[in-house]
Amino acid sequence: MILSVAIADMATDLYSVALPSIAHYFEVEGHVVQLTISLNLVGFAISGLIYGPLSDHYGRRPIMLIGMAIFTLASIACYIADNIALLILIRFIQGIGAGVAGVVGYAAIRDMYSGSEYSRVISKLNMVVALSPGIAPVVGSYIISSGYSWKFLFFIISLAAIVMLAFIYFKLQETLTISKSETSITSVMVSIPKQYISIFRNHRFLGFAAIHGLTFMWLWAYIANYPFIFESMGVEVQYFGYLISIIVIFYIIGTLINRRYVPKIGVSRMLIIGLMLPIIPESLLVYFYSIGKLNVFVLQTVWIPSNIGLALVISNNVTSALETTKSIGLGSAVLSFCNMMFGATGVYIVGKFFSYGILSNLLLTIICSTIAVLIYCLLKCTEKYSRG
Repeated sequence: MILSVAIADMATDLYSVALPSIAHYFEVEGHVVQLTISLNLVGFAISGLIYGPLSDHYGRRPIMLIGMAIFTLASIACYIADNIALLILIRFIQGIGAGVAGVVGYAAIRDMYSGSEYSRVISKLNMVVALSPGIAPVVGSYIISSGYSWKFLFFIISLAAIVMLAFIYFKLQETLTISKSETSITSVMVSIPKQYISIFRNHRFLGFAAIHGLTFMWLWAYIANYPFIFESMGVEVQYFGYLISIIVIFYIIGTLINRRYVPKIGVSRMLIIGLMLPIIPESLLVYFYSIGKLNVFVLQTVWIPSNIGLALVISNNVTSALETTKSIGLGSAVLSFCNMMFGATGVYIVGKFFSYGILSNLLLTIICSTIAVLIYCLLKCTEKYSRG
């Protein structure tokens, strides 16, 4: 499960450093190439809404196999795409396949763990998954700077997907005990809207889902814009991956901090700490930008708290959200939907204000983090009111 999530992430992390190269290859603007990321996220989001409830009814393993098969075929198709419109379309389909990893993977882990122990396991998963954005951009930068085409990156992704599909088929065990009383696909599909109506009446879950989405909105906006930000600062392509890896290292440190302290401090406190950490650093970067003193060294240094905070939010917010619902697959699907749809919106926003460069990312992060803190405070107030 963990490796499937990592490989699905690698489909973006490995080739994201090549976005400027792809733009030059197809002779299009940078914001057009960013559609290969934003529409991939849309596909991921939409498919997750189906994978979640289906995995609740038919088990995690068969749904995982279907999704990863779609992902594998689409990865191969990306390698042979010969125009930007086709590449964007296939990346959308690839996202439909990849959606199974984020939804069913997290649901399978929740089948086995709960509470602070689940948060610790998620931290471990996030630490392993973080190796993908830590290693993949370095590999991608090296390949592109060595003169290879961006298509070679999708060749690597295709091989990894084929290996993972075979591994899931032969090794993955079912984690969910399922009822055989309802096996008709028609009856299951009819019941899905009713299940979503039920979960959307759960205001606490929706609050955590909104926090999840807002966090990934600014994260995905950065992922789509990193290569262009570094390029605008005069960094050569072979160094893009190393700079992104430094960011990932501090994210991993955040997961280690969470694993160590969440049993002592608690999920809720670790979550609010994580939500607040990005606000001051990003505001400080806006100041450096305004006085013309923003460079790569300042950027990487000031980003440290933001990346540690990101790890705290992802681990503890997922835990908090799924603790509010009994439909784990459905809950995971909604969180995944918020992750990707908010993320696609974030990529669209920075693309719309592409000429402003990093400033659009900085302001988006501050706004999203501030709103997330306010939502968290509202959730805590309503919790105290309901108890009192």
